Amino acid sequence: MKKIELNGLDETIFYEESLHNMPVYIWQNPKLNGFYLSLCVKYGSLHTDFNFKNKTYHMPLGIAHFMEHIKFNEKKGVKANDYFEKLGSDINAFTTFEYTNYEVFGNDNLEDNLSHLIKYVLTPYFTKGIIANEKGIITEEIKMDKDNPYSNLFFNSLSNVFKRSHYRNRVAGDVKDIKNITLEDIKLIFEAFYHPENMFLVITGNINPYESIQIVNDTLAKLNIKKYSRPEIIKEKEPIKVFKIDDTYYDNVELPKVKYCLKIPKKRFKDFEDVKLQAILDIILNTNFGSVTDFNEELLENNMILSFTYNASFYDDYLLINFTFESKMPEAVIGKIKEQLENINVTEKDLTRSLNGSIANLILKYDDIELVSNDIQSDLIMYGTIHDNIKEMYKKITLSNVNKVIKSLEVSNVSITKVLPFMK
Repeated sequence: MKKIELNGLDETIFYEESLHNMPVYIWQNPKLNGFYLSLCVKYGSLHTDFNFKNKTYHMPLGIAHFMEHIKFNEKKGVKANDYFEKLGSDINAFTTFEYTNYEVFGNDNLEDNLSHLIKYVLTPYFTKGIIANEKGIITEEIKMDKDNPYSNLFFNSLSNVFKRSHYRNRVAGDVKDIKNITLEDIKLIFEAFYHPENMFLVITGNINPYESIQIVNDTLAKLNIKKYSRPEIIKEKEPIKVFKIDDTYYDNVELPKVKYCLKIPKKRFKDFEDVKLQAILDIILNTNFGSVTDFNEELLENNMILSFTYNASFYDDYLLINFTFESKMPEAVIGKIKEQLENINVTEKDLTRSLNGSIANLILKYDDIELVSNDIQSDLIMYGTIHDNIKEMYKKITLSNVNKVIKSLEVSNVSITKVLPFMK
């Protein structure tokens, strides 16, 4: 078993490739209670179009999320939840654009929990009846999600930013998409993506790494795992320009809500690794738009905002910088954001304060088994590796680095999505 030493943090992540080539990452902390198990399938809502065994397939939108739901069925009338409830453990799952996570929180019986998590995810049990029943359940879930103005704003903004990328589509798909899913589609998705080689397992908490990997291998050895034929994902070429510059619609909100989104090609920042670029962008945004900035104080003092958040995220070849706010004066706030973006500045003092805060937060994460697991998952999905030198990377960020990123920002390629209260 390999050890990934996290420099400067006095933490170790154990790593081993299990039977059937599934990567397993383990973080042990005897001081904490319980354990968190995450079996992650590198299959998300983006991956509907692919080549597999010399054929090209175009699956209905939302099928990754649909698979997540029906995967809980183990045999007639029995669900995975039943098994874990008897162990006193909590089971859950979620689907993102990039992957699907099946997770278990437990305090006892590691072997039973871990073994059964692997078994139920990797054992196919699909029937027309299960699929028909789940269509009704997920249809209602989609309708409920469309009644959520925050969810609508998020996905409507992405559909205005992207023209061709599947990031513009809801993770769960639409009702018409769900109606088109067949038993054959589900069996194909399972064969193409639900294989240990296309998964990784993250185990965090009060556990023994060597015992854990033995449980994984013993479980996999008992399953009928075939040789893997890896599918090739087909990606649409996404234009640089935003799809819609401005979009306004009405929803069940009390005050106008706005998403102001910059779309920037990542190639503009080719001198920086993604992980370092993300850290620098967080510093820039916190320094110019954070809760203790002059920008934020001015908006609050003039009652211009009820809420204001921001983030920088990578979407394949693009960086999106989002500002989301609620305001009675949306146009005035939009003007303030534009003005601040044109005058972004970070001083040496700002940089030092931000870096110290980032390092402190990094250290504090290692008191929480879920946060550590989420960090490992994010690293593997976003960067394809675990970075063992994050603390030292923070220390090496210079003001010159920050200014170089600021100069590379493109602030004119903007999509503004506004949701207004229904007319009375």
